[in-house]
Amino acid sequence: MGLEIKQDETRAVVDVQDEMTIYTAALHWDELKPLLAKVKAIEINLSAVSEIDSAGVQLLLALMQESERLHNQFLLRDPADEVQALLKLLHLDQQLLPARPDATQEGVQHG
Repeated sequence: MGLEIKQDETRAVVDVQDEMTIYTAALHWDELKPLLAKVKAIEINLSAVSEIDSAGVQLLLALMQESERLHNQFLLRDPADEVQALLKLLHLDQQLLPARPDATQEGVQHG
């Protein structure tokens, strides 16, 4: 369980390895918030997310908001079915995962 982070001078790629729940959201925030100040772009790969709850969604929203505040690029990549389903249920799919012309949900950029 955790995050795998690959970083260079301007960009970080974060692979979420397991769950995004109330049990992990605060830990993930503590690890990712300082990273946002060090890079100009962050990409969050959600393909391996096995479980997500409202705390996980709040984490994504907080990361997006902080990225926008810092004028950073924010990208969500390859959301797992569980992520897509919860975002749709909460009516956040259009905000976080807007439909692309080719109808895939590969990712969305903000910032």
